[in-house]
Amino acid sequence: MKTYAVLGYTQSGKSTVGNMIAKATGGDSASISDYLSVHLGDVWGRHGYEIQNLKSHPVAGPYIRQQLYELGRLAEDQDPLSIINQMLADDVSIICGMRTIVELQATIEAKLFDQYWWVSRSGNVARVTDKVHYLSLDVRLFNTPSEIMFMFIDNSGTLEDLEYKVLDALGKESK
Repeated sequence: MKTYAVLGYTQSGKSTVGNMIAKATGGDSASISDYLSVHLGDVWGRHGYEIQNLKSHPVAGPYIRQQLYELGRLAEDQDPLSIINQMLADDVSIICGMRTIVELQATIEAKLFDQYWWVSRSGNVARVTDKVHYLSLDVRLFNTPSEIMFMFIDNSGTLEDLEYKVLDALGKESK
């Protein structure tokens, strides 16, 4: 089965695109933050879905997202591929939400993914952490080896428009 990495700024629709790819290909999609939520839940004595639900809470959300981010960076400092390799070992074929150039470069060098997808949304402003970690990611996407396949998806329309774009990029027909 093909493997896909779905990247983009915060709230760009990465998980939505990942789920669409999964539905079309029969693969399993998960975001790195979902995966980390399970581990953070273990640390805090809560279920991962409780942590995921708190991510969108107006008061607790920023704190939860920051904790997930720091947990990811801690793992990355030890091994940039540790989380991604664990997810692939768990048969996740579509991984959403790589946050840093270090992770991207490591996955390209290790040839872990068949395709990389960049999801963008007009009017979606990068947050401070995005700006710091993705600062040169856009440029690097255009300067990667030719054997690396990148797909660029604009998520500025409706959900139906997005699904059409994803299926078209996969070479599949819309139902």
